[in-house]
Amino acid sequence: MSAKDGVKKIHAVPHYHFDVEWWKTEEGYNRDVAEILDKALEMLDANEEFTYVIDQALALRPYWRSRPETREKISRYVKEGRIELVGGTLCSPDENIPTGEALARQYVYGKKFLEDEVGGKVETAWEIDGFGHPAQFGQFVFARGVQNWRDPSEPIHFLWESPDGTKLLSNWWAAHYIGFSPPSLSAASFMAFKSELLVRTDYEGARTDCATLMFPFGSDFTPPVEKWPEMLKKWSAAGGSPEVEFSLPRRFFDEIRAEQGGEFPVVSGELNPLLTGCYESREKVKRLCRKSQYAIMDAEKWSAIAWSRGAEYPKEKLDAAWELILTNDFHDIICGTGTDKVYRNTIRRYAEAMAAIEEAGSAAREKLAALADTRGAGAPVVAFNSLNWSRRELLRVPAESLGDIAGCETFSAVGPAGEPLHCQLSNGHVLVHAVLPAMGFAVVNIKPGAKTQRGGAPKPSGLSVSDLSMENEYLKVTLDPRTGCLASVFDKESGRETLDCSRYLGNEILAEEDAGNLWTVQKTGERWEGKRYRSAIRLIESGPVRAGFESRGRHKDMDRVQRVYLEAGSRRVDFETDIDFKGRDMRVKAMFGAAAGGKPVFETPFYSEPRNPGHWCAQNWVDISNGKRGLAVLNSGNPGMDAETDCMGLVLFRSVSVFSAAYLRYLARNMASILRASAEAKEIMKKGLGHAEWALYEHHGITLREWSSEGGMSMKGVFTPDHLAPFIAMTKPAECWERGMHSFRYAIYPHAGDWKAASLPRAGVEFNTPAVALGSGKAKGPLGRSASLFSAGEDAAAIMVALKKAEKSDALVARAYDALGDGSKLRFSNSGPAIARARKTNITEDEKGSALRVNSGAVAASLSKWEIGTFLLELSGAAK
Repeated sequence: MSAKDGVKKIHAVPHYHFDVEWWKTEEGYNRDVAEILDKALEMLDANEEFTYVIDQALALRPYWRSRPETREKISRYVKEGRIELVGGTLCSPDENIPTGEALARQYVYGKKFLEDEVGGKVETAWEIDGFGHPAQFGQFVFARGVQNWRDPSEPIHFLWESPDGTKLLSNWWAAHYIGFSPPSLSAASFMAFKSELLVRTDYEGARTDCATLMFPFGSDFTPPVEKWPEMLKKWSAAGGSPEVEFSLPRRFFDEIRAEQGGEFPVVSGELNPLLTGCYESREKVKRLCRKSQYAIMDAEKWSAIAWSRGAEYPKEKLDAAWELILTNDFHDIICGTGTDKVYRNTIRRYAEAMAAIEEAGSAAREKLAALADTRGAGAPVVAFNSLNWSRRELLRVPAESLGDIAGCETFSAVGPAGEPLHCQLSNGHVLVHAVLPAMGFAVVNIKPGAKTQRGGAPKPSGLSVSDLSMENEYLKVTLDPRTGCLASVFDKESGRETLDCSRYLGNEILAEEDAGNLWTVQKTGERWEGKRYRSAIRLIESGPVRAGFESRGRHKDMDRVQRVYLEAGSRRVDFETDIDFKGRDMRVKAMFGAAAGGKPVFETPFYSEPRNPGHWCAQNWVDISNGKRGLAVLNSGNPGMDAETDCMGLVLFRSVSVFSAAYLRYLARNMASILRASAEAKEIMKKGLGHAEWALYEHHGITLREWSSEGGMSMKGVFTPDHLAPFIAMTKPAECWERGMHSFRYAIYPHAGDWKAASLPRAGVEFNTPAVALGSGKAKGPLGRSASLFSAGEDAAAIMVALKKAEKSDALVARAYDALGDGSKLRFSNSGPAIARARKTNITEDEKGSALRVNSGAVAASLSKWEIGTFLLELSGAAK
């Protein structure tokens, strides 16, 4: 008995997969969408049994707004249950590279259009082309979802459990989301249709106990096929088994839930990794993603607090910036797998978003700076900390902003309590450490000269430099005299060495020849270690605030400048690396060996994931610890990491081209394996199945190479003749060769205990959220020289990622998550108008959760382990 004999029913789901940009830009794909949706509406009109799925807001919105005459019909078919709006997101995002908060906003902004404007109700998550899925995905979405990729040996119907215990009923299309669609003959020939149907039923039926399956009818940017209704009728008339009917995902999920009584295999954790070269392709996109998302969260918090005190909330400006950022989170855009034209559009969108973010954030901070008492001798600076905990932070104040004292050679400073602070001049900036209250400000007055008039000089900072070493009270950092890399980071508290330099020096640059495409790394075995190259080393800073060394030298096809800094009173060692790249087809990493070995732990969206050694995507940090001590690598937008049990390689960038000598070397060294995989893929294609790509996964980089170019002429359709153009011009340098200057900022963080004891989630957020220092006039503000403007409590395990004005009411919305996985406590209060009423809600703010007790303007709440919590806070009195 074959697997298909146990399958009784097939839900045929017509759809198309939409790309915001990939081979074409938005304009080209939106033209294709018009043809697709015109055809879908025509078939819905002609056949009352026909159904259709639309999978993201941007797959419909341009058509909806440019073709107003279709709106009534689309909304009617949605309400009648013949069109299902799935996904719920603005676009189909990558789920590993963006921040957790950006993933949450996909649903906020997707809902604004799909539900509030079109009138649908999104009930099914739809991530059919995402490059892997994080463990916390279930907390973002609905009761059921369609996923892209899993281990082929796993069941296709399962309950996917998030770390907090949320379970998402899921369907995995093992034979791909492409089905019964051109260029397959099954779109035109009944015999081919019958063959694909039976083969797919057998293939997927073997991977489930359910008697009901859901099959995709459609592909990337292909209109629905007129012959589909005829094919289904012909199948039914011939007594075909299993039964096949046009359907929608929600009908399918309701049916299998009833059939199985809710009993399904449970799968826990992430569905990763997949197409890992995406973590590093077009590296500037990744760094701007991180920078823009932390910047807008910062600006939004200050705007919300200022609004609670009477300022206008810049909703239109912030919404526009979020939409630009979220559009760039589309999986082929943020993963860097689009053409050079797409890349330039991406950079443009980030520039527009950052301009709006800066304008909104600056206006809010200026409004709030008026609350500070900035009187006293010297130039006042108001420093802002948007995080929900107090922190000691390095302020970089432009000397030119200090008015009459801007030209001085030495400076001193007074902190908010009148305490003397160390200052140091560095590249036109005055460096000074200040303790900043949670979600608040502190005032520092900067004066000319080395001593303040009141209080004298500050106590010695404990920072010193000797030969090629620098040390503070926690660490002693020593450079290798030949390369300028780190030869030692000695932990003075534990009395132990932090680095293992037996294979690589600390921050050693390793270049590997990489013949892959934009999706996958394909190593040829050629590699160049940094220890082979000499450097010119010089001391660039030596003061009471920060010490630093710089090393300059060559490397394979590049010039490099590496700077390393140690601050007084800090356990963090910071790096700035500039690379002028002149080669191609290379992958470049910064290496760090960990003396205390252990299983690597990666920060992922709203979670920290222990992982096996390998190539993975990280949010802000990766840690290796033995439980007693460890070493973390922090990044500011370089998510790719090669991690072993004793070594981490932070990937800085990849250079990729259409065709090269490296590609030929890879083919020659792997030809036998490539031929075996190609034969397997050919057999899959002969059966009419769409997952031949996975048979070639080990050698994926030999395909889709034309995307590493300017692209073609954007002809109508999917794989069109213009895909040949890049091969004709393959010697022409492209943006993705990555030639030119690249600048990176990252750090290491030696610590005691494991990642929880070191509070690495907080350390990573701090590294990506610099304090903002604002020059100010002198005034007697009502809140003094240091004040917290909003509070989320003092539990170190709770991280508040968002504070904003509610989407549809005059209230504040706060979102926080349990960052250590043990549960945590929150206590919200506002220094302005007090909180009058509060309740929990969901990410899209449309669920009325339980009311929370308000006591003297403060609200206590709790988060279960790894929970992402969203809270609606209504203000009293002078609030809106």
